[in-house]
Amino acid sequence: MASSTIMMGTQRTGDPLERVRLTLREQLIQTRDRIKLELLEQEEALKTSKREREDADVKLDGMQRQLSRLQTNLQTMDQQYEEVFQKRVECQHDAVEIKQLYAKKVQKDADLSKEASIGQNELDSILLKIRQAKQYNDEMKSEVAATRTMAKKKKEDLKAQAKQKLSQDTYIDGLNTEVT
Repeated sequence: MASSTIMMGTQRTGDPLERVRLTLREQLIQTRDRIKLELLEQEEALKTSKREREDADVKLDGMQRQLSRLQTNLQTMDQQYEEVFQKRVECQHDAVEIKQLYAKKVQKDADLSKEASIGQNELDSILLKIRQAKQYNDEMKSEVAATRTMAKKKKEDLKAQAKQKLSQDTYIDGLNTEVT
């Protein structure tokens, strides 16, 4: 309103200097209004930029937290991997030891089987010798019993012969004494 009043006053006076002054003043007012408008736009852009920055900071913070969780998970998984790897190495070592132990036991089993086979053969040989010895012993017992029986009979025969001879000797002595 002040500018329109000034303009009206200038038009009445008709002074060219006043007109220039009024034109300049109006240009300055327009420039001021334009600058105020630009300032308001820039302030609005600054507010928008600050909001965007804050949002970006919030997102960045969230992403940093997520990155931290992911790094923690990665460390945990690395530790688990290392533990699993160590257990795998231990199990492979144990498997090698067990295979070696198994091979030794298989060899020992083969050696024992061989010894058992040799022992069985020796046992079979000894049992055969024992059977043969028992058979020989039984045969010898039969022969001894037969020999005893024969010896006993011979002894009885000899006793009978000796008795008969004694009887004959006594008879002959009796005859000899009669003759003499």
